[in-house]
Amino acid sequence: MDNEERVRQAAEEAAGDARPYPEIPKWGSLIVRTEELANARITPKCVVEHYTYADVALFPGPGGTGKTTLAVWESVHIVLGRPLYGLQVCTPGAVVFITAEDGRELLVARLREVMAQMDLSDQDRATVRASFRIWDVTGSVCRLAELDARGNVVLTGLADDIVERFRDPHPVMVVFDPCISFGAGERLTNDNEHALILASRRIVRGLDCCVRLICHTGKQVAREGTVDQYAARGGSALADGSRMVVVLRAWDADAVADKLRPPIGFTLGSGETGMVLVRAKLSYTPPQPQIWIKRRGYSFEHFIATRSDAEAEGKARADQVERYLTNQLASGARHTKKTLEDTGIMPRPKLRAGLASLMASGRVICAALPEELRHGGRQDYLHPVAVTSPGAEVTTGEVGQKTSSISPGPDTSSTSPPPYRENNGGEVPAADFFPTDLSLRRRGAAR
Repeated sequence: MDNEERVRQAAEEAAGDARPYPEIPKWGSLIVRTEELANARITPKCVVEHYTYADVALFPGPGGTGKTTLAVWESVHIVLGRPLYGLQVCTPGAVVFITAEDGRELLVARLREVMAQMDLSDQDRATVRASFRIWDVTGSVCRLAELDARGNVVLTGLADDIVERFRDPHPVMVVFDPCISFGAGERLTNDNEHALILASRRIVRGLDCCVRLICHTGKQVAREGTVDQYAARGGSALADGSRMVVVLRAWDADAVADKLRPPIGFTLGSGETGMVLVRAKLSYTPPQPQIWIKRRGYSFEHFIATRSDAEAEGKARADQVERYLTNQLASGARHTKKTLEDTGIMPRPKLRAGLASLMASGRVICAALPEELRHGGRQDYLHPVAVTSPGAEVTTGEVGQKTSSISPGPDTSSTSPPPYRENNGGEVPAADFFPTDLSLRRRGAAR
């Protein structure tokens, strides 16, 4: 029986099984045993510290960024037990690379070039050849999940077959590239993704290994530069079900300089490309810094973002928000926290962090709108204190709290309020109501 027939038979058998849950165990078997309580691990087996564990890992990135080649390079380090990105490989061992996109010949060629750049000894090369296993399923139907006759997403027998085939000796990592090729399609997105997670967990449980799912980020996510755990294309079930999400994205100094700032000393030479690995979700270790990578051909050099790098990025982010508010005010718009987030000038978590820093340091304050500009429940706006107005007073505090009024200065034009929420995102035009020379001081603060 070939693989396609086996998958179809498994789907038909699943469709004929009306039982929606495993057999309910006897009451006594549910008791937590003393030895079980004493020996239970708080985290699964660690493969690479602060990076991969014996659980489901998601590796999303835009097409063409080199995800597969980087995964091959990482696998060589894991096979040999060499430090990866300066991180200890705690459990060296074999890696099974199941590819549905790039054929075996292409993967072997990449492996050859990676080993050449690493300048391995003959013994290390032999170890890699024996322990980096490639299963080429390109052009075949090879699915972890399938649609049954009733249109439901069900697991096939592939996960159990992998466990049985690789049980002894078992690998420390199984890679599916790309994971979308092993699912039931995208018609039932989250159901399909959840099935992939379930199948991966069966492999994790059977082999006590890491199962890594390589996938693409969505087009819109790639354009916006999002690097959070939900960067993967499709629904949210892959990210929610994975215990590790590491997002890869290319770095362009001109396009993303305001969103991702590289570590000190990270510069690209001729023929080099830059990438950043963001460890967006790590369930078994505290939050970890970004890993920046310089690539030249099949050689990779890494840089770890330090606390000083993060502080520099935070300052630059706050400066950008302050400049934006100042420029918007000069062009006639006052923003609330909501309308500022709606502008999309940077990802919301970064914008919120930058705004929080500005308000904590007093560089941006919550100022009361003049009576003429108050519409509905809107009473205040975000004001950069570098823009000042003689004799005016404001209070500080969180956006949305009641604040004192400020003097709008002499009215030199119309007394009719400008249009609101007609051709903008809700910000209040300020040109007719805010004087050019502004001087705001916080109540009780020293001049």
